[in-house]
Amino acid sequence: MPHLLSPLLLCSVLPGLALAQSPTRPSFVPMTAPDPTTVTKRAVRSMEAGWNAPDCQAFAAPFAATADFVDIRGGHYRGRAEIARGHQGIFDSIYRGNLVSMAVADARAIGRNAVVARVTSTLEAPSGALGGRLASTMTLVLTRACRRWQIASAHNTLVSPSGGGRP
Repeated sequence: MPHLLSPLLLCSVLPGLALAQSPTRPSFVPMTAPDPTTVTKRAVRSMEAGWNAPDCQAFAAPFAATADFVDIRGGHYRGRAEIARGHQGIFDSIYRGNLVSMAVADARAIGRNAVVARVTSTLEAPSGALGGRLASTMTLVLTRACRRWQIASAHNTLVSPSGGGRP
């Protein structure tokens, strides 16, 4: 009776490895990476829609279960669930009623299964202590496992109104 490995095990252990070729077993050929900008735009659209809903689960959906997120104040969140909880807290308080627009500034592959990207973000705050317009730049690292791209790391930095860099 042949031994069958579960698809989950194959996806978690074997990506990128070439299995030995034999007449009875075909070789494993990793698929090529899609366009890095397209991969990033999908994740960014989900984050933006989640923020504007406001829906913390939708915002956190493109993040890996073990992702890291550093917010504009330097707070560190570990994992999709913590990222969602943290964003629900700000959606219910300091960022209530605010809308965000995000755009991919640039994205590039760093191997077959990783993308690094820079995303610009503009927050429109209608009132309150954060009233007005805030700009930030976010660096994302996206990784692929089992044909699914997820954000492994995000670092969001507030852009100074006095300049000091381009968003």
